[in-house]
Amino acid sequence: LTPVRSEQAANYITMVQKSSGFVGFFKNIYYDEYKWALVKSASLFIVGVRFAQECVGLELMPSVAH
Repeated sequence: LTPVRSEQAANYITMVQKSSGFVGFFKNIYYDEYKWALVKSASLFIVGVRFAQECVGLELMPSVAH
């Protein structure tokens, strides 16, 4: 990491720590790279599971009569 990036990260952390309540909770998740990646991965997984459940009766390649 470059010093500028580290300084920016430190500023974000202090900003997030000052925020409290509902908005502070989401800012904390958004500015923490690990938490944000975890939320994105879990969200996309849930969307994928829901999509797969909706496609249960769908025939992607129907049989072709000769």
